[in-house]
Amino acid sequence: MKIPITLITGFLGSGKTTLINDIIKNRKDLNIGLILNEFGDAKIESSVIEEASEDIIELNNGCMCCVVRSDIDEAIYRLLDHKKDINYILVEASGLSSPLPIVNTFMSESLRNKIRLDSVICVIDCLNFEKTTNFITMINQLTSCNFIVLTKTDLVEEEKIEDIKGLIKEINPNVKIFLKKEDCFDEILDKSVLDPSILKNLEKESIHDKEKFDHVIFKTEKLVDFSKFNDYFSESIPNLIRAKGFFRFYENSPYDKKYVLQVVGSHKYLSDKEWVEDEKKQSALVLIGRNLDKEKIKSDLNKLVIDTLAQ
Repeated sequence: MKIPITLITGFLGSGKTTLINDIIKNRKDLNIGLILNEFGDAKIESSVIEEASEDIIELNNGCMCCVVRSDIDEAIYRLLDHKKDINYILVEASGLSSPLPIVNTFMSESLRNKIRLDSVICVIDCLNFEKTTNFITMINQLTSCNFIVLTKTDLVEEEKIEDIKGLIKEINPNVKIFLKKEDCFDEILDKSVLDPSILKNLEKESIHDKEKFDHVIFKTEKLVDFSKFNDYFSESIPNLIRAKGFFRFYENSPYDKKYVLQVVGSHKYLSDKEWVEDEKKQSALVLIGRNLDKEKIKSDLNKLVIDTLAQ
């Protein structure tokens, strides 16, 4: 019996990881395996996934559409060998990648007898929708999916949600649109809606101009000064699109909390959680944008580190 795979796409900060967490929590009937794509070696994605008991295969490539076929093959084989009772696989694509090269990889002969690509889901951030449609990558994600899940709907007016739905239908008339809530998880998984014969048409419709993005990865095992951190991230970083990571602060070190930072456009979110047992206690952050002043950002982030304290 072939194992169904759902590919989850969406632009940077749209809420893909949150959707995966919600699927895991709400579909207890499925033994889900995960394939995430990490950016560099900071292991940001897997640190944010809440269900540590799930199988996570980490791909260290910044963009899944650039991963060679053998890497994806290997990830799926490793996943199936590691846990024999997996009956569903979720793949989270990079926010900077077009779905089609990944979809075509799943159609390869080496995988065709073991898996079937069930559907492609695109996660849309209603709060930042207008800004993200300026990117070719986002348009390709919209045109290449079967389902769309709207997130951050509680942060915008109902009228805006309806406008977004109308714009999406102009781009992809056949797509089914859902608001992210509990009853949508039964509607978007295991529906066998992907027709391989339409891939060639989608390929023709996709825009192939490559967009260039910059990234900065910051890691330290030293403590970070919370006051300096707060001051730095209270201002906008020029040309930044997305930042995601976690920090260990000096001021809060007696409580030994892990602080997760999410930056999407001008919106910033900081939450705390417990460190997982045996997890390396450090700070790690990835920043993505266009024409970033990488040297200045690295210098500014290094200034947040406390050098004089024993760690």
